Amino acid sequence: MNLVPYLAHMALYVLNTTRAVPREEKNLLAFLDQPREKWLESCYVADGPYYYAVLAMLILSPNRWKQNRVRILQRLLLAAHARSVTEFFIPFDFIFRCFFYLDKIRDTLLIWLLSLTST
Repeated sequence: MNLVPYLAHMALYVLNTTRAVPREEKNLLAFLDQPREKWLESCYVADGPYYYAVLAMLILSPNRWKQNRVRILQRLLLAAHARSVTEFFIPFDFIFRCFFYLDKIRDTLLIWLLSLTST
């Protein structure tokens, strides 16, 4: 846990020195505005829900974070569940009907709770 502030500092340093904040903010808003039908597809890409959740904590203002944090939590929970159900992409509706187990989504909830303490 002592490493988390240093990682956030490094990420902000890289974003600010490369002047990538506007580009990443545009990508983040496009990710948040995706329709629900595309949510499952983004669970398996490198710049998926986990990447954008951390990015949102770093570059969004506190007010915009509060507006979008529930939607980000929904995406994180779906990603955790989809990855626990299968190791490869299956675009079927049965994934949405499966039961959520706490041990499967514990890491996701931990990231979410860390973000709440920063606001």
